[in-house]
Amino acid sequence: VKIIKAFIPEKVKFFIENILIEELNYFQKKYPIKIELISNERLIIPEYKIELFNKSKKIINIIKNVSEVLETKKIQIKEKKDLKKLKKDTKKSKKNTKPRTLWVRRKKKSN
Repeated sequence: VKIIKAFIPEKVKFFIENILIEELNYFQKKYPIKIELISNERLIIPEYKIELFNKSKKIINIIKNVSEVLETKKIQIKEKKDLKKLKKDTKKSKKNTKPRTLWVRRKKKSN
């Protein structure tokens, strides 16, 4: 691992930059790694995402503790919209065809 990108909440980044910056610099000098702290507005305090890159900036591993609730809700909303579009499309196609006759009333025979 040569590059570490840490996606963290803004408050955590602020704390690390103000209090723990000396420790970060020490580890960057001791080991040949680069640590990047990136704030993400959508993350709340216990959540994080860490991406580990090699020399050629290819992702080796991703470590994350992110609740997928918001993302799954967005996916579900998109799926519902897609289903509605499909239903509308099928309704339009049914309007173009002739309706089927389900039953016919027969006239009574007169004597």
